[in-house]
Amino acid sequence: MNKYNPYIIIFTLLLETFFLCLITVFISSSEDISNIRAFAPFANAMMLVITAFAIISISHTLMNVRKELESRLLKSHLQQMDDMVKALHTHHREYTGQVQALQAMLTLGEIDQAREYVDSIAGSFSPLTEILNTGDPAITSLLYGKQKVAEVKGVHFDIAVKCPLDKIGVSPGDLCLIIGNLLDNALEACMQKDSERRMAMEIKQEQGFYKIYVLNNGPLIASEDVQKIFDAGYTTAASAGRGFGLYKVRQIVDSWSGSIEVITRPKTTFIISLPEGGANRDEESGLKGRLSVGRVFAGK
Repeated sequence: MNKYNPYIIIFTLLLETFFLCLITVFISSSEDISNIRAFAPFANAMMLVITAFAIISISHTLMNVRKELESRLLKSHLQQMDDMVKALHTHHREYTGQVQALQAMLTLGEIDQAREYVDSIAGSFSPLTEILNTGDPAITSLLYGKQKVAEVKGVHFDIAVKCPLDKIGVSPGDLCLIIGNLLDNALEACMQKDSERRMAMEIKQEQGFYKIYVLNNGPLIASEDVQKIFDAGYTTAASAGRGFGLYKVRQIVDSWSGSIEVITRPKTTFIISLPEGGANRDEESGLKGRLSVGRVFAGK
């Protein structure tokens, strides 16, 4: 991607400032009003040219920032897909080996041993009944995929969906972006630990709101950084896909008149509150844009 040089804007603004100073000096030093009148059209034309150039430079830079944001989000989603494919390949190899072992036992007539083997395999699978009752196929697929990615990466991921999501009002695409970005951040935080990596998510209804809780036991967020993590491009990680996920989450939550609460102690916890039925995206609300910070996990 060709990046537009932001220094052009700085140069344009400096040039405009310099030209304004030049005009001021010329007017203050000129003793003949006819000279000022002769110089005025030229000064106006130059100011219009410089201003137009500044506007073009700013618009190009904003366009580049949008493209950069889209590019990083796309890279993040492609990384998620790559993780899911790796998880599926891992499970495919395990499944193939298990089927071959079971086939060999049955061929040899080891019925009892085959039965015990099947029982041991069935006991190793995590129950998915709570996930499958979300009421939203897109969210169900997303949670299943994230759980498998976490499993492959050695992160224990607990999920509890305590209410159907078919009447939440928020569009499935926006809801997937909110949950997906929060889970990706939780997973990346957990990966910074050497052992006992744990993350969890709970969705439930409370006092007229759908509440989404996402927590992890990774490194804690410093209190002074809580307000910054929702800024576009802000990141403390080396990953190129970081820095825009939470910014996008806040944009979407704001657009649905929701709120975000960040708990920094004892574990990092994000709490998303979305009004039941989904508020009009263009409707102003007292909750819109609200971000609060706490240290105690209240309401759990």
